Amino acid sequence: MSPPRRKKHPLTSLNVWNLKNTFTENDYLNEFVLWLEKADNIARIPPEPGNEQQLKEKLEQVKLLVEELPLRQGILKQLNETGGPVLVSAPISPEEQDKLENKLKQTNLQWIKIGLTLTQKSKQKAVP
Repeated sequence: MSPPRRKKHPLTSLNVWNLKNTFTENDYLNEFVLWLEKADNIARIPPEPGNEQQLKEKLEQVKLLVEELPLRQGILKQLNETGGPVLVSAPISPEEQDKLENKLKQTNLQWIKIGLTLTQKSKQKAVP
């Protein structure tokens, strides 16, 4: 019996001809940025003193996001790998190239920040 086939994320089967679509029509980069914003918003919710239920729920949300980090890291890696060829070979204007390059750089910086924040918050303990 053969092992079960793993479902590939859509970004794992890109080719050069649809790279521009990755950054525009399909907009995986925007989806990734939205996930980062969601994660940042959850991480920023301050705990209410004495509200054990709120703290427990927040920690659970953070832990779920932390579980997604490896998948999200793979998506960002693919975006970075496909971003270079898009910026060099895609028939897009220099302004659009700059815009995409800056967005990708900002996404990488935000990724580092959110990854550290989520990891730190996931190590917090709920009040028993």
